[in-house]
Amino acid sequence: MAGTAPPTEATRVRDSLWTSQLDARKQEIEDNIFKATPFLAEIGARRQAQLGGERIYLNVEKSKNTTIASIGKGQTVSLADTDPVTAAFYVWRTIAGNVTRYREEDRINTGRGMLFSLIDAKVQNLTNSMSEELETQLLATNATIDFNGIQDIIAEDPTASTTVGAIDPSTNTWWRNDYYDHTSDSVAALLVDNMRTRVTNIMKETGKKPDAIVTTFELADTYEKLALDLLTLMKRTVGDYSYETIAYKGIPFVPSAFGLADSMFFVTWRNLFLKFDPGMWFTQTDWKEPENQPFDKVKQIVARGNMCTNARRSHSVMFNIGDTG
Repeated sequence: MAGTAPPTEATRVRDSLWTSQLDARKQEIEDNIFKATPFLAEIGARRQAQLGGERIYLNVEKSKNTTIASIGKGQTVSLADTDPVTAAFYVWRTIAGNVTRYREEDRINTGRGMLFSLIDAKVQNLTNSMSEELETQLLATNATIDFNGIQDIIAEDPTASTTVGAIDPSTNTWWRNDYYDHTSDSVAALLVDNMRTRVTNIMKETGKKPDAIVTTFELADTYEKLALDLLTLMKRTVGDYSYETIAYKGIPFVPSAFGLADSMFFVTWRNLFLKFDPGMWFTQTDWKEPENQPFDKVKQIVARGNMCTNARRSHSVMFNIGDTG
């Protein structure tokens, strides 16, 4: 009975070239994903590693240390355990894609130059597709297997019993973001006033302004028209990625094509992270031959992580922004 024919030398050479090129470009793929858009550049700069584990773990400050007080001569300091810190736990999520080599492509692109050109095209396609999918997930509401979205973490109703980081905000009032429903307010008359209140509320909680306003290009344009006389333009640089944007009170707008159409998210980056598992972060499988697809080859690329916060009160959302007033 005839067995499976061993791979030819040409097949081994092609496999080796594809593998070496994709392995060599692992960091390039990751870097280009997090330089694809302003939002991915900003959240990518807040990547934090956690090697494995059942869940993502973050320490969370829930209250003040009540032992802080003045003391006089001979007086004592309280030894009471105030327990001001608890833990938030987030579920790991995984995003994956593949690079596929069809047998006809391998036969057509036999020269090294043609092969490298095909590899470039496949890598660019993978980068573009994964960038779009990741940003879409990070700016959405995701209740299934996707990464946490900004709308999960900075909720329109933070008083609801929907847990974030395994903490229930309906009973833990300190675990709530600021929010405002703009439905009945005129954009022309009240948008800027309501933005000012969001910033003030965050400053009351944290002592600092938020770092960014994440919104759509359309809402950024709306603010630009309203504030034209007082508009601040700025060039924002994150690592080796730069983009031009507008700012409110020195807070840059981070526009996205995938943001919720009627919302502005006031984000404090030091309290919003993209946690990742370095043991499975854009990690590649070996080449595989799919069932019933003779001589086609597929390599899968997997990234494990999630977006998390350790202080919801440092963020705010203003939603239902429409000129109805």
